[in-house]
Parts: sequence; C-alpha cells; structure tokens
Amino acid sequence: MREKLGRVVPLPALFAGELTIERLAAILEQGGAGFESSLVLADEVVLPDDIRPAPGAPVRSATNPRHLFVTGATGFVGAFLLAELLSTTSATMHCLVRAGSPEEGFDRIRTTMRDYGIWDEHHAGRIVAVPGDLTRPRLGLTDSAWSDLAATADGIVHCGADVNFLRPYATLKSANVDGTVQVLALACDGPVKPVHFVSTTYVFSRFSYPQDTVFAEDDRSPVQDPRFTFGYTQSKWVGEQLVFEARSRGVPTYVYRTGRVAGHSRTGACQRSDFLWQTIRLGVALGAAPTMDMSTDITPIDYVVGAIARLAGQDDLAGRTFHVVSPETVAVPDLVRWMSDFGYAGEELPFAQWCERAAELAEREGDETAAALAPFLSATPLDNMPDATFDDANVREGLAGSGISCPPIDGALLRRYFEWFIDCGYLPAPSSLDLPESAAS
Repeated sequence: MREKLGRVVPLPALFAGELTIERLAAILEQGGAGFESSLVLADEVVLPDDIRPAPGAPVRSATNPRHLFVTGATGFVGAFLLAELLSTTSATMHCLVRAGSPEEGFDRIRTTMRDYGIWDEHHAGRIVAVPGDLTRPRLGLTDSAWSDLAATADGIVHCGADVNFLRPYATLKSANVDGTVQVLALACDGPVKPVHFVSTTYVFSRFSYPQDTVFAEDDRSPVQDPRFTFGYTQSKWVGEQLVFEARSRGVPTYVYRTGRVAGHSRTGACQRSDFLWQTIRLGVALGAAPTMDMSTDITPIDYVVGAIARLAGQDDLAGRTFHVVSPETVAVPDLVRWMSDFGYAGEELPFAQWCERAAELAEREGDETAAALAPFLSATPLDNMPDATFDDANVREGLAGSGISCPPIDGALLRRYFEWFIDCGYLPAPSSLDLPESAAS
C-alpha cells in the first residue's frame, strides 16, 4: 500500500479483523483514522470456576523444590532461566516442548542452550523433555503425563509464549491466554503448586500514561489500550489477569514483568529477534542513525534470570509482582554515540527521514531487515514514546543480601553485544575495528 498507493495505514487497523477487499477499501478511505478496536480485553479474562485449589489441598513450598514444570525452555529467556534454575536448585526440570518424542524435545533444548553457550552436560540428567503444546487442551499432554506432573511437580515456571508483535490477539490467544489457563489448571490439580509467571512491562500501554510516569509493581490493572498496543502485549495483559484471578482463589503466584531483555553481560550471548537489535542492524545497513529524544530500557539476561530464580525460591514473596528491569535507562543519543565509538559511524537523521530511508532500502534492494521493519516504523510513533520509570521495590526487597544486582548499562556492555553479533554473523564488523580472534573470524 505504501509503494503502490502512497498510503500509510496503522498496523492495528490491518490486523484487527479479516482483511477483505471491502474492509481494506474502507481502511484506505479513512487513512486508518478513527480506527477503533472491537476487542474488550476485560471480557477475555475468563478463568473457569473449577480452576481453584480443592478444599484442604496441600500447598507446595517454593523453597527447595524437587521437581519443577517449566514452559518456554527453547526460548531466549526460558533457556537462560532453565540454566539458572539448574545451577541454583537441585530440582529436576520437566520442560514442556513441542516435539514428537522426549528425545527430540531434549535435543531441541540442548541445541538452544548450546547456541547461547549455556549448556552444561553435568545437568543433562536433570532435564526431562515433556512433549506438548501450549495451544492444546491440557497442554497436549497424555493423561498419564498430566497426572504424573499434577502429583509430583512442586512448582510451575511459566515462561512460554508466542512472541510476535505483528500477529493479532486472536491468533496469539491459544498459546498465551488459553495456555496460561491450562497451566493454572495443572497448578490446582492435586497439591497446589506455586506458579511463576514471566510477563512483560509492556502490559502498560505507555501512550496511555503521562510522560515520566512511575509504574508501580503492585498495579494489578495496567491500562492496555488496544488502539496503541499489539496482540502480543494484549495477550500478556490477559494472561496476567488470569494469574491474578488464580491468586485471589488461593494459588501462590509470582508475576515477573521484564522489559527489553538483552544479552549476557559477560559473554554477550544475545537473541537476534529483539526489535532494538533489528533496528541497530538496519541502522548499520543504512549507515545512519535516527535522532530521537527518548530513552530505552536494556536489562542483561543474567540479571533477569538470577533475580527471578532468587525471588522464586521465597515463600513469603508469594502474591507479589516484580519489575525485573534495569534501574537505569539508556538515552538513544548515548546509544548512537556508543555505536559510533565501536566503529559504526554514520549520519544522523530525523526519525521520520530515517524511516523513509529504511523503506527506500527495502524497495530498492529488498533488504530483509528493512522490509520487515519499514511498515512497523511507518505506523508507530516511536519518537513520541513517553519515558517511564518502573518501580522495583519488591525486587530490591527480595534480593536484599543476595549480591545480585544489574550490571551497568554502558558502552563496554554494548561492545560485548556487538562482538557476539559479529561472531555469529548477525552484524558486519566495522572495517577499522580491532576484534578478538573469534569475532574477527
């Protein structure tokens, strides 16, 4: 539409319903203006009445678990969290994984952890792959597998989700909402199991709050306006509300809201799909950076999983929500300066002009990253994103005396990330850069 008609339409308008010729014509006539989502998120928070602890059912302790049921172990955060739990507990980890057999599932987990440099053969015997699927009833488990987990699991670490910022809520609901319902059902079957739910700070619709809002951990009703948010964040909001409802019924729950989770502060091991890194990759390809008077959050994965593992083992913290984010944000101009210091120097352009360059690159050369990001950049006023601070008093209380703290977010950290990306071929090396041998190769 941008190329042929010169029209830019907000992505939520496109993804809000079935994209028929008639509806597309109406969207173009309105230019996306006046778009209103018919989605009422509060109506999506439906936890069946029978999902509640049975009267007199024993409640498992979060301290020193022997068996943990883990979802999301083949994802970025999930893999690192699995490694942390293996290192800090003696529990056997029963990991839900999409696979045709336990052997295939184990191979998927091992491959993911090897890719991030966190595989430890000594822990292999404590990883049990459980073939299943968040989108299916009873998590796709056999009756015997469900019964065994219901009887033996001491806790549930629910990190699994379909993470996609372009797909609509309706297509993400089965994994992110219905899957959470099934997790809560398992928690209430037999002994009551603590549920550790990994969420996101994006449950807060930032455009719906004033500039410099301090977002409270104990806010159980974040504003999530479908006009300014995406299907993924909407699904996580509903998931949170389901967990809060289970909490009110007597299930011990812990909610961990994470922000932009970045790579390991020492090894640099990082995911490649995050929007920030894709934007930086695009900037390197363009030889230009956007001028934006805003800040972004970056939190190293080792701090995130270290904090979660520590908080998850404390019974007296049940019923709380935690903002597991770096206490400091990064101003975009500082980020651009660190890139330049590393060797990725280029011209600085106003955000709108930089987005136009991205669209031109996509159309002219078919650049994969530019093509993927150009529509998103054109429809999202990122340069107007209000700055925000996330209260983390619950986190600080739970980590007191542990020695766990967030590493500084600075140019040295970004350099480690860049070297990791260069080493794995995600970014080209600056021609003038003196790299370690592994990265240079």
